[in-house]
Amino acid sequence: MARHAHVEHEDVGREIAGQPQGVVAVARGADDFEAGAGFSDSWISRYAASCTGRGSAAAGSPVLTTLALAAGAAGLTGLHTSADPLDKVPPSAESAAGQRVLTAHFPDGVSAPLTVVLPADAAPRTLPAAERTAAALPGVAAAEAGDPVAGRPTVRVELDADPYGDDARDTIRGLRADLARVTDGALVGGTPAVQLDYRSAALDDTGRIVPLVLLAVAAILTLLLRSLVAPLVLMAANVLSFAASLGLAALVFDHVMGFGGVAADLFVYIFVFLVALGVDYTIFLMERVREERRHAPTREAVHRGLTATGGVITAAGLVLAGTFAALGQIPDVTVAEVGIAVAIGVTIDTFLARSLLIPAAVTLLGEKTWWPSRPPGR
Repeated sequence: MARHAHVEHEDVGREIAGQPQGVVAVARGADDFEAGAGFSDSWISRYAASCTGRGSAAAGSPVLTTLALAAGAAGLTGLHTSADPLDKVPPSAESAAGQRVLTAHFPDGVSAPLTVVLPADAAPRTLPAAERTAAALPGVAAAEAGDPVAGRPTVRVELDADPYGDDARDTIRGLRADLARVTDGALVGGTPAVQLDYRSAALDDTGRIVPLVLLAVAAILTLLLRSLVAPLVLMAANVLSFAASLGLAALVFDHVMGFGGVAADLFVYIFVFLVALGVDYTIFLMERVREERRHAPTREAVHRGLTATGGVITAAGLVLAGTFAALGQIPDVTVAEVGIAVAIGVTIDTFLARSLLIPAAVTLLGEKTWWPSRPPGR
């Protein structure tokens, strides 16, 4: 068989020798590339070798990367949600300037009063009782009878604090609880109440959506990689990358862009975008590593997988980051914040999580990464 291969190689060599010089160069280049020489001198290969090599530098890379991402996640301490519609427009907008002038000369609640709607069949004494109940509540500046709505008596309630702040939130909840003791079916509406309900619903939905998305992604990775350990490592890297991205984005919102609080539904938008994009890159990398593991140990498989996919992941990440960063110029603050946060997140995911943290972690774990799968016969 060896003699047959040698003869076949000589035949191919004579065939190439009869071709023009350019074809010979291409053929030799293809042979070198197939043997691995095409990547051996590339920066991607050197980078992959630094992530998967032996020694203290390779062992410390996941620790240092984790610490760097954790430091970025510390920016989350300055992130807070806001129900104020004015936080959805740039601080330089005329509407924001007009609101500041109004607030400087009148009570905060004048521009956004609450409206209490009583049942149509309420007893005559219910309206005065509702007025007294509202006026006695801390945080209420004034309460008076308003115009009937569809035959139902109403009470106009003005707050003495920011109608979209935390104090107003507590006042609205207290007003609803107190009015429930006055009459059944009393409704507290108005823009501040609507924004409070929207904020609460968005945060509740986020608390349900995030675990479901993580479970679905983990299940897909488990089926794809035939492992229970690898999906845990990958999901931990995804969550840490998301936290760091949101933390750094919060610093940009506050100290660079001058935005106020973020919308409550911002978290789920950014999370879905970053997890979806991050898992795409994870699948590109780890599926290639799994294929290479059929022919080499995990350390070498990671080296080969990162070498083969590193350029694609980096290029795709740069394109996506630049595209989402362009959304930062849109006058809708929420859309701009999504674009900025996703651009930061894709950059972190591309250059830290996907290209450094995950390869180094998988290399350190070695064959344990694929538990309970057994090493394939080589």
